[in-house]
This record gives sequence, structure tokens and C-alpha cells, in this order.
Amino acid sequence: MLEHLTFEQPYFSINNTSVTEVDQMMPYFANMSALRSFTLQDSNLASLEFMSNWQAIEELHLENNAISNIETLSQLPNLQKVYLSGNSVQNRSVLGADVHVY
Repeated sequence: MLEHLTFEQPYFSINNTSVTEVDQMMPYFANMSALRSFTLQDSNLASLEFMSNWQAIEELHLENNAISNIETLSQLPNLQKVYLSGNSVQNRSVLGADVHVY
């Protein structure tokens, strides 16, 4: 059971075809419902929709991406910490007071 996932300088390939947009690859991680921590920094990630089923996630490190909407994160019951510096998030207030945003 995979609980922690960290990407360093992500490079993705599907059927020997390079995927240059990280948002194109993230739906493949949607079913990783046992994840407790996830790190993807400096990657131009814009959409968080693929996380909507991550019911066990506790900590997200998403610094320096292209995230502006974090509505999806408000649906994650175990989320405790989110690192969002370097993003243009407009709706931080959707997260409850028990979620620490850095």
C-alpha cells in the first residue's frame, strides 16, 4: 500500500510518448486513495481534481505550481497541512480552520 509519494523533477512517458504537461499525467494517480502525503513542486500543476478521492491524504507539498483553485481540497476529510507558497490561490478560505496552509 503506497502511503507517501514524492516527485522530483517529474518526467512522464505514456506508451513511449513524452508528456510535457503535468496536468495530463495526474489523472493516472486518482485512485491512490491510501496516500497520506504527496509532494509535487515546481511543475506547473494547475488542477487538483485528480485528488478528489484521496480520503486518507494528510499532507500536501504543492509549492511553486500554477494552482489557483483549491476547492477540491475542501473535500478531503483527513487533510491537515497544505504547502502552497508560490501559487496564485484565490480561495484559501474554502479550507476549514483545522487545515494549516503554508
